Amino acid sequence: MNRKNLLKTGAQFKAKDTLGRTYRYEVVGIDLNDLLVGVGCSYIVLKDLDSGHQMGVEAAWFSNRTITEINPRRNIIEVPCTAGTLCAEAGGNEAYPEVFTYLRRPDGVEVDIVAVDGDAVIPDGVDPEDFDGQTGRNGGLKAYLYGDTTRDDYTKSYAFSAEELAIDFE
Repeated sequence: MNRKNLLKTGAQFKAKDTLGRTYRYEVVGIDLNDLLVGVGCSYIVLKDLDSGHQMGVEAAWFSNRTITEINPRRNIIEVPCTAGTLCAEAGGNEAYPEVFTYLRRPDGVEVDIVAVDGDAVIPDGVDPEDFDGQTGRNGGLKAYLYGDTTRDDYTKSYAFSAEELAIDFE
């Protein structure tokens, strides 16, 4: 079995059909009901990430589409709210730990809210407010606020030093 072509339960992916339309899905699991009663086959259950609807497909469905994995480990939390779905998602690069929060509107548009960069290195003697940053392993964090939703760039940032994060609550 080619592990590169394995989509695990919870994996998210994009599927581009032969007409060039692209849809986003999450693997829910396998529906064995028809197979177990001897009247059909097993279906792969997918959730359309834009509409929320689930559907069962046969393996042949994948051969008619170009599949691009979005997030193989399902590091996302989704909370329904009045404005759409509030999401918190881990970044896709394990060497660069980060978490993104965004709003997915009912029309599918994603609006950035805040990003947090783990492992920020804040040099000694540098005010965290002035830190533009690099990554490393000294235990700092940097948060980026997207206060102007009409722009892709963050509007404010704050760096937390390792000392600020090591507070004792007792």
